[in-house]
Parts: sequence; C-alpha cells; structure tokens
Amino acid sequence: MKKTFCTIALMGLAGCGFAQNSAIYKADVLLQKQEFAAAIPVLEEIVANPKTTKLSEAYYKLGVAHASIFNTELAKAAATVPFDTVAFNTHLDHAVEAFTRSHEEDIKPDKKGKVKPEREAENKLALHQMLDYYNYAGVFANMNGDNKASLDYFEKYINMPNNPVFTPAERDSIYAAGRANYSQAAFNCALLDYNMKDWDGVLRNAEIALRDTMNLHDLFIMKYSAQLQKGDTLGYAETLKEAVARTSSQGFMGDLITYYMNKRDRVGAISMADDLIAKAPANKTSYYIKGCLEMNMPPYDYEAARKSFEQALKIDPDYLEANTNMGICWVNDITDRLNADEFKIPTSTDDASNKLRRKIMQEKVYPYYNAALPYFEKVREMAPDRPELWAQGLYNTYYSLMMDDKVKEVLPFLPNKN
Repeated sequence: MKKTFCTIALMGLAGCGFAQNSAIYKADVLLQKQEFAAAIPVLEEIVANPKTTKLSEAYYKLGVAHASIFNTELAKAAATVPFDTVAFNTHLDHAVEAFTRSHEEDIKPDKKGKVKPEREAENKLALHQMLDYYNYAGVFANMNGDNKASLDYFEKYINMPNNPVFTPAERDSIYAAGRANYSQAAFNCALLDYNMKDWDGVLRNAEIALRDTMNLHDLFIMKYSAQLQKGDTLGYAETLKEAVARTSSQGFMGDLITYYMNKRDRVGAISMADDLIAKAPANKTSYYIKGCLEMNMPPYDYEAARKSFEQALKIDPDYLEANTNMGICWVNDITDRLNADEFKIPTSTDDASNKLRRKIMQEKVYPYYNAALPYFEKVREMAPDRPELWAQGLYNTYYSLMMDDKVKEVLPFLPNKN
C-alpha cells in the first residue's frame, strides 16, 4: 500500500444554495465552523424529514461532513502516524453512501419529467477521489483481525466503479487503469473466502482475479478446491485444464492426468488433450499431457506417446520431463513385448539357441534400449541433482545392455539399491 494519500478535495459550501429552514441553516453554520461531528446528526435529521425538498444538497453536505472527518484520519495515515482505523472505515462508508444518495436525488425527474442535475460534477469528483480508499479500508480491517469486514471492504473496492455516478465508459476506464490493483483485491477476497470456507465466494472472486496474470497458481488451487468442496468434479477438471494452459505447472498437469486416469476414461482423456493442443498448438505441455495419457492408460500406446513427446521436444528440446518419458516409453515398450514373449526368445543353452538368442537381442531388443539411452543421459546431464528423473531409467537401460561399469556408476543414485 502506498504511503502517500490524496485527501478528498471538498467543494466550497457557499455554492450549495440558501438554507431552506432553520435546520439547514444550523448545519451550514456547523460546517463553516468545521464542527463536522456536530453537523452530522443535524443533516441526518434533515434527510430523514419527508418535507425536505433539497435532498440532493442535504445529502451532499452530509457527505462533506463525513468526508471531512475521514480526511483527518487519512492525513494521519499519510503521515504514517497512529490513526483511528474504525473512524477511517466508518466515515468512508457514510461518505460514499451520502454522495451516492445525493447523485440519485440529483438525477430524479422533476414534476415535468425533466432531469436537471445540479451537482453531478461535485458528486462524481468526490466519489472518484475515494475510489482507492476501500482498498485501504480492507487492509486496515485485516490488520485489526476482522476478516469479515476486510472481505466486505475489498469487495466494495472492487465494485466501487459500478457506482451509478459513473458512466459505463468511465467505469470501464477505471477498471482498465487499475487492473492490477483490482486483481490483487479480488485475490485478497478469494483468500479470505477460502479461509472462511465460503466456497461460493472463492469461486466468485477467483474468477475476477484470474482475469489478470497475478497469483495464478494460488488462485487455481483455491478455485478447484472450492469446486471439489461443492462436489463439482467437472468444474474441477475444467479448472485444471485452464491452469495447465495458463501456467504449464507440472503439479497441475499431474493432477489433470490423475483425474482422467482415475476415471478410466481413455477416450475422454485423449479428447481433452487434443482439445488443449487445438487451442494452443505451440504449448509443449499439451503434447506432454497427451503422451502421458497414451503411455499410462490402457491399452498402452507407446508409439503414439513417443510421437506426442516428440512434438513437445520440437518446441522445447530441453523439456526434462518429456525427455524422461520418451526414454521410459522405449523401455516400457520393449518390456511389455518381452513379457508377452513377442520375439520367442529361446531359453535353451545349446549353441544354436544361444546364437538365435543373441541375434534376436541384437536386432529386436537392444534397439529399444539404445533408443532410450540418449534421453536418460541428456536428462542426467541437464539435471544431475534430480536423479528421480533419470536414475531408474539409466539403471534399467545399462543393465539390459549389459553395461556393467555404467550400472555400478548409477547404482548409488537409486534409493532402494545398495
């Protein structure tokens, strides 16, 4: 929060018109003497009186009185000296309400059905200068440990540009100019809602905050957690898809893959991945997700998975996880083929069987491990401190290729090997 504040420029009271009765005269005198606290109950009595005809003027003066007290606390905050946060927030509320009511009365048609606003500019100026102060009020309430009030003020800040004093064009301009601040306020609201377990509030405010690029990771977590709490599993999946598309987070990718694997919906999973690719063909994570689904969801299709990982690696040759999974695809593919006895490898130990076995291994089996090897070695070279990405793959490959020295070299990096 900035430490410099702009106090509200209050319009001169002399132009408000003559007092229409003794009560208004009394209020004018108190305002001129800057006895604002004393003027407030007088003005409240005036606006409550059904005989009062100049309601727009009376409400404007009431706004001035509250804003003047508010300004005192605002000045203290600007000087970074102790101030009354309750007075700050309370008089801010009352000032905004009074200026708004003044505007509403000001634009009411007269007896002839004509609208002749007299203080539209004054009300608009006052409210425009107060746009940011609900944001500060939210911070102050949060500092005082009042999360509910803090949430209320942050939401008022977000909604302030919708005040009827502003035209649609002015509203849009305000939101555009303060986009980052409004996004941060919406994030604050979502976080407060999340802590208070208000799942509808989380979804409402997260949606606003997600229009910007700030705090994306935490926002997506709060959003899909709220959807899970509400039992909206389809919404949860859609949020994960959006999170993957906008963040490329491995965590979100893993959650999305797990979601479809738990559903055992291979067709739906591949369709989802194809949809991600269609929407963002230059996004490597979309191809990566498709490859993971193809290699992990039965019926396993390692060839298709390799093509998907190949596309991801064309976009980013140093994509660690895609390199790892490309190697795993080759190893798992040959492992499944061997377990299915696809090559009919002889088990006898006579010379003819040995010769045939070596031929099959050289021509049919080893090419898979040789294809996997450069991917695992590249990952090890790029991320030596992340053996979980390469150690097991290298061990299996070196072992299968009977590269004993390399096996010994990798062995210490396996958590379950001695």
